Order: sequence, then structure tokens, then C-alpha cells
Amino acid sequence: MLYCGYCGRGCQTEGGLARHQRDKKDHPYCNACERGFVSRAALHQHYRDSAEHVYCTTCERVFATEHYRDNAAHPYCTECERVFVSHSALHQHYRDSEVHSAYCTDCSRLFSSDHGLKRHYRDSAVHSYCFDCERHFASKAALRKHSCSFVQVDDLADAFHAALQIE
Repeated sequence: MLYCGYCGRGCQTEGGLARHQRDKKDHPYCNACERGFVSRAALHQHYRDSAEHVYCTTCERVFATEHYRDNAAHPYCTECERVFVSHSALHQHYRDSEVHSAYCTDCSRLFSSDHGLKRHYRDSAVHSYCFDCERHFASKAALRKHSCSFVQVDDLADAFHAALQIE
């Protein structure tokens, strides 16, 4: 009796065991080599070690050719020379990294300098950004309300200082 290393099921023949491993979608199986494995880790190790497979260590997938593995579907940070599993992981890298401080979180764009990012905020009709306190706001109305509070505070401060000088 032969047993599946993944689930322990017994099969009478090698062909029966191979069919079982191939047909069970949850079983780690290499279609190209027609081999079953005891774990997903063992399957991925097989992909890495085999010259016959074009394997990406970033996304842990096998590709038909190196062209597919190396294409733009693998997001890449040119400054850090790092490859990411997804575009969202790359954007998270931009948001979290101090190296990439010139990143617009609203529209997921990276700029070469802080000046370029500020120009982007200033010139864009879709951004609500206060340059005084460097905060984003959900809407232009919220930004206007915020800006009015600055004026009121400044007016109060001026009035207070003027009152102190009178005494």
C-alpha cells in the first residue's frame, strides 16, 4: 500500500497515488513534473531548486517563461531596488518609508522631491491640503473651515497682544 504524504490516504498503485495527488486541489503538486509533495514548503523548494521551473521567490509562483516572471506585474521600487508582491505592498512601502517622503497617499504617486509633491498638492484640484500645518482634509469645505480657524486664532492673538500693550 502506498500513502499520500500530504493527507495519509492509501492507494494500491503508484498511478493511483499520482492521480489522487494531482486531482486534489488542496494537495501540493507539480504539474510539470507530475510529482506530489508532503507540504507546500516542499513544493516551493522543488520549484526553487529545479532548473526546469521559472520561479519567482517574491510571489512564490511558477511562470511559463522568464519574460512573465520579469515583467511589470512585479512592482519594483527603483530607489531601493526591491521587488514587491503587489502594487498595494509597493504603495505601503512608499507610505512607510522615510526615503520616499515625497509620496502622495491620495493618488499613489511618487515625486522626486518634496517640492514636487507640494507643487502637486497646490496645483491639483482634487487635493485639500493646508500648507501651514501640512495636513490633508477630506474636502475643500473642511479645508476652508480649518483655514478660517487660523484667521480667527490669529485675530484673537493680535487683539490679545494689542490689549496687553494698551495696559
